[in-house]
Amino acid sequence: AGEMMPALEACLTGLDVGRRERFTLAPPQAFGDYKPELIERVRREHMAEDRIEAMSVMEFVAPDGSRYQGLVREVDDATAVIDFNHPLAGKTIAFEVEIIGIL
Repeated sequence: AGEMMPALEACLTGLDVGRRERFTLAPPQAFGDYKPELIERVRREHMAEDRIEAMSVMEFVAPDGSRYQGLVREVDDATAVIDFNHPLAGKTIAFEVEIIGIL
């Protein structure tokens, strides 16, 4: 317990070995809604890497030591637009499972 997203765990709980199911999770139950406020324009002088490319993933360290990944959406000579949303935020997630064993 606690090793997967709670909504997925709830879908799987109680299923017997050999059972096949399809589930769909709305964004709030999956990876959250897409939040425009998690997009930031960052001055390149504040970024550790010299070579920054659009559509690449970069890691950032917050003042408290926490690490965050962000997708570089745009780059110009002075700034980069970084999207800190999860790549699947705002998406409806559908999955199919077959229970092959229960730990």
